[in-house]
Amino acid sequence: MTSKVCHQRGLHLTPKTASVIRKSVPIAFGQHNQNKFQRVVQLTQQAIARLESTGKSITLAALAETTRAFDVRGKGITSATILRNPEACALFRQHSPAYQRRQQQVKQVKRKHSQ
Repeated sequence: MTSKVCHQRGLHLTPKTASVIRKSVPIAFGQHNQNKFQRVVQLTQQAIARLESTGKSITLAALAETTRAFDVRGKGITSATILRNPEACALFRQHSPAYQRRQQQVKQVKRKHSQ
């Protein structure tokens, strides 16, 4: 049986143990991603509540800026992160009058072009 060297860890792995490691990594990685996913949703919810309570417009830029106040790390999240996360994106679309107005404009333009 041949062995491979895992250069990052300096381990000698047989093909069988390498296969076991590859299969177990996604479980741990999935949990990490789930935690990140929930963090984005939680920060988005908190930012929306803050913006609504202060009467400010809910835009992606405003959400990204507001999340810095709630983030334990102080980094907040970017607008791209909100859009990549389906649950956070749905929250934004549900609560953003600017987004809803834009969607209505797009629908009207599509109706005009289809006629």
